[in-house]
Amino acid sequence: MSTELPECKDSNNNGGSPSYGVSSDVSSLNRLVDDNFLTILNLPNCMGGYIKEVCGNAGDVSLKSLQLSIMNFDIPAINIPTHNTKFLSATRKESSKSLDEYADITISFKLDDKLINYNTLYRWLNMLVDLESGSMSNKTKIDYETTYDVVLLDEYRKPVGIYKFHGVIPVGIGSIPLDYKSTGESIFLDFTFAFDFLSFELAPK
Repeated sequence: MSTELPECKDSNNNGGSPSYGVSSDVSSLNRLVDDNFLTILNLPNCMGGYIKEVCGNAGDVSLKSLQLSIMNFDIPAINIPTHNTKFLSATRKESSKSLDEYADITISFKLDDKLINYNTLYRWLNMLVDLESGSMSNKTKIDYETTYDVVLLDEYRKPVGIYKFHGVIPVGIGSIPLDYKSTGESIFLDFTFAFDFLSFELAPK
């Protein structure tokens, strides 16, 4: 896997796995240069309008990946439960060889000034239920699921490890606090997603 960071608007990218690296800029999607981790949401194919005969016209979402600037991220524990078995007069522990079910994860992301990240997540939810008409989508999970990468950085901002969430689907977006007395502070929104399983790998040297 390459370690070059994708552009936020990567409409010239013809697909494939995302790559990671370091940028010295702060983009309109709030890519912060002092983070010790990056989180990159790899959007489903339908979000980029790649499969128009399946997804319809999705031209208003031109991204293939979306980096969300968040305050913190708790990597969930990975547990394989055990069970007891009898062996002669003793009790032995054996692995169930089955992962515990993962709970949904809620993150708080920084709303960008052009509402690009909010619009992208809204369109993703809209793939499941038309939020205006209330009609249910006929898309299958393979159409709307994706992966979400959490890239750990060292003190030189080089990738050292990558957690990948597989089978990611959207659950909900939190409310937007609108306050005319606001002092210009950044607005953070909650976004909740579900996923099937989690993997980890060291970043290539």
